[in-house]
Amino acid sequence: PPRSTLFPYTTLFRSVVISRTTNNGREFLLIKRGDNHQYAFIGGMIDDGEIEITAIERELKEETEVGLSLQKAEVIYKGYGDDSRNTDNAWIETTLFYIDGTELEINPKITP
Repeated sequence: PPRSTLFPYTTLFRSVVISRTTNNGREFLLIKRGDNHQYAFIGGMIDDGEIEITAIERELKEETEVGLSLQKAEVIYKGYGDDSRNTDNAWIETTLFYIDGTELEINPKITP
């Protein structure tokens, strides 16, 4: 549909939070974005015909090279996503998944 006040355009975005507790405290798996060089949770847009959990598994693999089933991930937020690209007529709606990665064998590349 056209982007107008009569037919608002919504983009569906999914993210996942993976954290674990170590002897050094709580660690989070993040990526460093190429466009603004900020750290972010893993996530992205849903492709046509894709379901939420498949989309976030794909994004995790694409962004971190970590293949992981997120079937047991818990939805911790679903709704409006505050994003600089939002307008009165187009906005992002997001679902944020969480999984405890304490038992996962992930040794991410750490960069400053």
